Amino acid sequence: MEALSGKSDSQRSLVSGHFGSRPSSSCKTPNVMSLFRNKLSSNSTRAKSITAGVTEFIIKDLRPFCVVENAGFRNLLTILEPNYVLPSRQHFSEKKIPELYEEVKRKVLYDINNKQLSLTTDGWTSRATESYVTITSCHIDENWEIKNYVLQTRSMPQSHTGSNLAALLVEAAQEWGIHNKPAVVTDNAANMVVAVKEFAAFHVGCFAHTLNLACGRALKISSVSLLLARIRRIVNYFHRSTVAAAVFKEVQERQQLPKHKLVIDVQTRWNSALDMTSRFLEQQPAVYAALTSKELRGKEKDISTLSESDIASAEELVSVLSPLKIATTALCDENTPTLSIIMPLMDRLLNEIMSPKEGDTNLIKQMKLAVVNDLSNRYKNIKSELLIATVLDPRFKSLPFLSEEETMEVFYNLSLKVVNIAQENNVSVSFNTDTPSPAKISKQNDNDNDNNNDPILDKSDESDDSHVPDNNNNSAMSSLFGDKYKKQVVPSYSTQQACENEISSYKKEPAIDANSNPLHWWKSLENKFPLLSLVAKKYLGIPATSVPSERVFSTAGDIITAQRSALKPKHVDKLIFLKKNWKPKC
Repeated sequence: MEALSGKSDSQRSLVSGHFGSRPSSSCKTPNVMSLFRNKLSSNSTRAKSITAGVTEFIIKDLRPFCVVENAGFRNLLTILEPNYVLPSRQHFSEKKIPELYEEVKRKVLYDINNKQLSLTTDGWTSRATESYVTITSCHIDENWEIKNYVLQTRSMPQSHTGSNLAALLVEAAQEWGIHNKPAVVTDNAANMVVAVKEFAAFHVGCFAHTLNLACGRALKISSVSLLLARIRRIVNYFHRSTVAAAVFKEVQERQQLPKHKLVIDVQTRWNSALDMTSRFLEQQPAVYAALTSKELRGKEKDISTLSESDIASAEELVSVLSPLKIATTALCDENTPTLSIIMPLMDRLLNEIMSPKEGDTNLIKQMKLAVVNDLSNRYKNIKSELLIATVLDPRFKSLPFLSEEETMEVFYNLSLKVVNIAQENNVSVSFNTDTPSPAKISKQNDNDNDNNNDPILDKSDESDDSHVPDNNNNSAMSSLFGDKYKKQVVPSYSTQQACENEISSYKKEPAIDANSNPLHWWKSLENKFPLLSLVAKKYLGIPATSVPSERVFSTAGDIITAQRSALKPKHVDKLIFLKKNWKPKC
């Protein structure tokens, strides 16, 4: 003990640390069982919140279910919440997603019930070469806002014949409770036309696709096709050569041009040819300087700069096609009515923008003629329906592009539509002289007698002695109240009379600015035009393009890549449905 006592403080510390007492229980290293006891219960608020977040991640980013098995993803969750136990992929694919799908589907079914729907449909192929058909719905709701839903994206491995597509539409209508045949907007492909015809619905050819076909005619003109081929070769060269791309960037900086990349066209999309040519003209000084630089000069035998006449032709191409791109953009707005724009736009294109003008070059004349020859044959079979939509749009209701006789015919056809839709909706019409509204409408009960159901039926012919006023009291009551509480009641007007009254009043309303939203106008005056508003909701809710279904391509096209090819079609359907229709709670 003495020897020990002679040690230094540091030595004592070492001895004490080695032979000292064991650490207290609070410092014990946790064993395996304690780790499990610390894990979050799957029913805890925190665990449910994280699982909901993973579900939202899968839906919003359209991720395959196997993402929850990826090591990197699991490690990320462990870092963020070490005590969270990530459920299996089957939990998400067989429970969470299907349950959420059914919940949202019920809400969509409720929202579209008894609405005047229109549909859009289109086919597409995934990168895994699986074929799908998407169907979307569109309607105007009670607040006069356009509502779009993606109803379904179904695998269709069989041939896309008109009959097969029609059968798909019939099944969709049954599944989604669509009883009245809606308008269906598709591209102009023959199989789609046949499908909608067999479905017995009103078919609208997508106006964006129609313009694409018309512009395609112009781009097939020999001189135009050769010009685009020259530009395409130059653009491809700068895309594939790293040396050329580097020189191009240096020249851009030196000439202080916008640092934009050259655009390559997609031959099935006419607007991509316009974009390619427009960007080439913007960057033409840099292109010329790069191609004639010492680094690139003579490197590519097939590549040469454009001549001055080529540049002039490119500028003419842009001048002809640019207005058509503006038209396409206007018709692809999903938040405002677009069907009503088709006829005014056709008139503007055919009779103004594409009409020959003094000073037009031969190339411009050829391109305009090609577009006009194609467009002028479109929509003739549904012209009267399109004009109904146009006249119900307060921006265009004056129909200045029609003759007086043609305008009268449009309003006559409108009156027929009003009566038909009123009958379809089982609407009764009544007038009261002390209301500012031309008409009041109400649903009739089919089981009620018409006379008993009419609250303002004139029953003056019915006599009842018990209702004969007492002369002695008559003067007293008159002196007290006079006519203050007397309400004039008139006979019920017919639907046709009500329709004529509303149309007459509607004609007197001033047109609104082209930039105004016609749905705001109708919302403020719905009570003044209760019958016309029914027809307006039907026609203004039909889109002019099948863009809603086509936009699914951009969100769904990458779903089934090499990693995701294991996704079953029913999962593709549910994920796209939820991505487009589900609004998670914040």
